[in-house]
Amino acid sequence: MNALIFDPVTKLVIVLLIALALVFGIKHYNGLNQKVGQLETQLTEKQQLIDTQNSNIADIKEQITSQAQAIADLQKAQDELQLNSEQRKINIKEILNHDQDAKTWASQPVPDAIRSMFSNTGTANANTVQSALSSTDPVQ
Repeated sequence: MNALIFDPVTKLVIVLLIALALVFGIKHYNGLNQKVGQLETQLTEKQQLIDTQNSNIADIKEQITSQAQAIADLQKAQDELQLNSEQRKINIKEILNHDQDAKTWASQPVPDAIRSMFSNTGTANANTVQSALSSTDPVQ
């Protein structure tokens, strides 16, 4: 029975050690709770950043898709124009080679009245055109 009974100084030391352990335990627990809170905040921020980046990626994918479609449409239009151009060149060559009226018309010189429209700078119309061209001339 004497073993269970401690002298008062020993009891006081044991109570102080237990109190000290509780204080340090509570401080450690509070520190861990603060770290958990900080990590949860960081996790929320990172998740928002990931969501924003996913949204940006989706927008970029949509833009790429629409640009690819526009490029395909433009390529198709360009191919059609090229085909039409080639066909027209063939038609013009056939007309020039086989149509006698076109050969006659193409071999005649340009009439003086039409030539004077392009070469005469004395007319008001030509002066207007010439002044408009000179006002946009970057050299002056």
